[in-house]
Amino acid sequence: MNKVVVIGGGKVGVTILYTLLLDSFLNLDLVLIDNHKKRALGNILDFEHVIRDNRKRIKLGSYSDLNDASILVIAAGIKPNKNRNLFLKESYLMIKKIMDQVKKTTFKGFIIVVSNPNDVLTTYVAKNYFASDKVIGTGTYLDTIRLKSYLSIKYQLDIQKIDAFVYGEHGEEQFIDFSNIKINDKKINIKKNEQEKISLYIKNEASLIVDNKGYTNYGISKCVLDLITILIENSTKSIVVSSYDLVNNVSYGQKIKINNYQIQKLPLSKKYQEEINKSIAKIKKEYEILVGKEIIGIDLDDTLTDLQTYMLEEAYRYDKIIHGKGIVDDSKYLIGEKFGWSDLEKEEFFQKYRIKAIEKATIRKNAKKVLQKLIDLGYQIIIITARSPKYYNNPYEYTKKWLEKNKVPYTKLIVDSSNKLDICLRENVSIFIDDMPSNCLEVKNNSKIKVYMMDNGNNFCKDIPKIKDYLEFYEVIVNGK
Repeated sequence: MNKVVVIGGGKVGVTILYTLLLDSFLNLDLVLIDNHKKRALGNILDFEHVIRDNRKRIKLGSYSDLNDASILVIAAGIKPNKNRNLFLKESYLMIKKIMDQVKKTTFKGFIIVVSNPNDVLTTYVAKNYFASDKVIGTGTYLDTIRLKSYLSIKYQLDIQKIDAFVYGEHGEEQFIDFSNIKINDKKINIKKNEQEKISLYIKNEASLIVDNKGYTNYGISKCVLDLITILIENSTKSIVVSSYDLVNNVSYGQKIKINNYQIQKLPLSKKYQEEINKSIAKIKKEYEILVGKEIIGIDLDDTLTDLQTYMLEEAYRYDKIIHGKGIVDDSKYLIGEKFGWSDLEKEEFFQKYRIKAIEKATIRKNAKKVLQKLIDLGYQIIIITARSPKYYNNPYEYTKKWLEKNKVPYTKLIVDSSNKLDICLRENVSIFIDDMPSNCLEVKNNSKIKVYMMDNGNNFCKDIPKIKDYLEFYEVIVNGK
């Protein structure tokens, strides 16, 4: 009995299991792994009423069940987002967590990636975790089924008598090999205008289904049943799946067959090279977003912390001692200028009062949650602060302890950085945020770094976009704006 483990008990994962249970031919030991334990248990109890003989078994399991499994089906998913970059980043987080657990087992079987974006996630698994000849994605196999269904309805034929394939990306860059469509083993000629109509329909059919019912699940489940049957039976049937290209280092819809339980690639006519290249380019671009380890430079005081209130408290206290004028120009951003202090008075304030304000300061709302999420998504967070030995005995240790005390997630800490441009260039920072207009402007004008300014009210710079809070910062970062 072959053990098949399905990760993900949502609409797709559950339909896959149901389809496998109803199959009359395969002997299967099925295992469901799902984070939603209560829902998963309910489905398992329900599935038990479907089993009619001892050729099928099903249970709620764990990653240890992979140790003796033949096939792993990854059907976990996140809700699609209109923000493609965010969808890619969150998909990365999901697939990485899954594969890190898989890696801890002794699993040696085949992996079928169902999750979307399919070609990109299949690439990630094949490139980082598993032998590429043991990893396939459903990819354009689903589009091929949709094409055959369309043709069977159009020509009123048994779908089994139709030979047709969709290649490339499971998405906008997919293409149909119209020159080799056969019905009853005979090639048919489809006019150019009809080809365009068919191509557009197949590309858009998933959206049509989602627009009407909110998700797709039956077609993809049939795909998985077919692929599991082919893998278990070691069938030499030619199929198009998302498979890893060792030359271009991405997975996309290619024709393969299983030969002695190994994936064997079948060549496609060179006349389709341009279409293949478009798919490869699209998938590569999205893969770079998926795994991109961009470095974010973040200023500490008044950017990561909410320091303004406490600085004003200390400033009023100090000002009362020296002359008691209070704020003389509220349009100014810097404390010393706001109160109209001399350079000596500014220096005295920083020496005696600023650290008191810093000790009281709080981390901005949602900052810790956002920084941790960005780190989980693969970003590196470098905290860049101008805190120097002039005001601190050991600015690095002092700041490090302060960050630890406040449980701030970060990758690296750099102190005594009076010139933040130099630090950003040295550390290969690609995104920088500060509250000081002068710092922001210097980095923007002398680099290709994306620069943002934390909104503290009257800190203005017309050339730098302001960020009102860390939730907005997260959206801006993952949008790639």
